[in-house]
Amino acid sequence: MKKAGYFAVFLFLLALCACTPPSGVGQAQGQTPGPAASAFVRDKRLDNDKTIYPGVSIGGVAVGDMTREQAAGAIAAHADTQCKKAVLQLKLGKEAFPLDASVLRPQVDVNAAVEQAFEVGRKGINQQRLSEIEQAASQGIDVPLRLVFMPDDSALDKALSTIASGAARDPVDAKLAFDGKKSGDERFIITEDIPGRTVDQQALAALVRDRLGANNLEPIEIPVKESPAKLTGDMLRACRHRVSAFSTNLLDGKARDNNISRCAAALSGTVVMPGQTFSVNKITGPRSEENGYSNANTIVGGRIVQEPGGGVCQVAGTLYNAVLMADLPIVERHNHSLISRYIPPGLDATLVYGLKDFRFKNNRDTPVVVVSIFDAERRKLTFEIWGKPLPDGMTIRTTSEVVDSIPVPDGYNVKVDTSLPEGHVEVYVKARTGTKSVSYKVYCDAAGKEIKREILTRDTYPPTKLTYLVGPNTRVGKQ
Repeated sequence: MKKAGYFAVFLFLLALCACTPPSGVGQAQGQTPGPAASAFVRDKRLDNDKTIYPGVSIGGVAVGDMTREQAAGAIAAHADTQCKKAVLQLKLGKEAFPLDASVLRPQVDVNAAVEQAFEVGRKGINQQRLSEIEQAASQGIDVPLRLVFMPDDSALDKALSTIASGAARDPVDAKLAFDGKKSGDERFIITEDIPGRTVDQQALAALVRDRLGANNLEPIEIPVKESPAKLTGDMLRACRHRVSAFSTNLLDGKARDNNISRCAAALSGTVVMPGQTFSVNKITGPRSEENGYSNANTIVGGRIVQEPGGGVCQVAGTLYNAVLMADLPIVERHNHSLISRYIPPGLDATLVYGLKDFRFKNNRDTPVVVVSIFDAERRKLTFEIWGKPLPDGMTIRTTSEVVDSIPVPDGYNVKVDTSLPEGHVEVYVKARTGTKSVSYKVYCDAAGKEIKREILTRDTYPPTKLTYLVGPNTRVGKQ
């Protein structure tokens, strides 16, 4: 019975085949078979087992219609170029520190890439395969050329150490310049601080190895630890309050003006950090002709002489009072041997480079700024101290009084100068009365009322004995 059934099916199929015309029969030449016929026609592209399908590329290099061997040859040079170009950028803000191929040691598995390209259109059922073949032909399919990184550990660590050194920097303090032509806060030109930084090399090495292990060349932000500058822009901005100011009248003389203005300008804009000691001599250096100072009157041994830098003691005295009024401790100050015309006794300060200095210390927890103003037209020298204001609106002023005088010594001295002609006589040192003074620091409240008064110094300006300068073999009679 079963045999009869199979035989009937066979006859049916044979009849059906007899009804289907041969290729080209019953259709115009070039006409495609109808739907019923095409269902039984196999696409020849499915039978390709030699070459990569058209439209396939590897890393941008077209390898369609190539054998595996041909494709490997075609992409070999490209793969080598890609390996040489491989760079992992380590970034720090706008800066970049590259790790190049010599450190990364990239490799490409060319055969694996070729095999992946060959597999395009060869996976899945026929319908899926044909769809992927059509996609490659019409849109293109690119197989990425994947780099694998095999860095030498010691070489990588050495490269990262070099980068860490290059990326590190010491903190840079904020800077302050002073423009006396402007007013208010605009007079202070602040250059912002730059924090220091050190690279966390251990964390960086871990990031790099993780990235290379994933065959990923996306840039890495370098992990750093920042260290603040000692002097920040914010600290300088907090100093833009004038704590004190003191002025003295300038005496006549171009040489003296040059010395005072030059010395004052050297000090102006100096930022004194907490705990730091300010030194006039250290800042100005030798006040010599080589450094631009002129010969002008100065006091030496109780007499007035011409020397380079003459007049700079007025700078020290003016600054001395401004510092006292800012309630900053004095480290070193010396009074003159003679009373000065521009400042009361007891409030002066003298300078002799290498011997006598004017120094004060910043005992605050914030910086102070020294500012000088040399006003040639109004004939005034002013020093200001800028910083945080004194507490509770308090102000300080300085004053002094003469408490005693010292008589001129009797008689006279004679100083012989063999370079002078015989019979020459001149006054070498004038006879002067000595003076004793007491200076005070006066504290006032916000309303200007005196709170307390402290003694600053008790100074003595010794008398000078009349002294003659004479030539050889010269007698001085009673004068």
